[in-house]
Amino acid sequence: MIFTDKIVAVTFEEVLIFITGADTTPPCGFSSKIVIEFYSNDSGCSRIPFASTCSLTLSLPRGMNNPDIFRAIMVRALKESHGFGKI
Repeated sequence: MIFTDKIVAVTFEEVLIFITGADTTPPCGFSSKIVIEFYSNDSGCSRIPFASTCSLTLSLPRGMNNPDIFRAIMVRALKESHGFGKI
C-alpha cells in the first residue's frame, strides 16, 4: 500500500479484514457499502482508528495534520487488531 509515495507494509487483505472481518470479498458482495466516519480527538487522549465489522464502518480521527503520524496510527490499528480468529 502506498501513502504519499511511501511504501507501507500493509496488504489489502489486512485492510479488508480490519473493516469487514472477511479476508476476501464475498461472491455476491457485501450487504452494504463500507462507510467512513470521522471522530474528534478533543478529549486530549489519542485514539487509534477503529472499525465496526457489523456495520462495515471505518472510523478515522479528524484533524490529523501530519501524514506520518496518521500512517503510524493506521498501521498500528491494522497490525495490532486481534480481529476474528486471532485471539
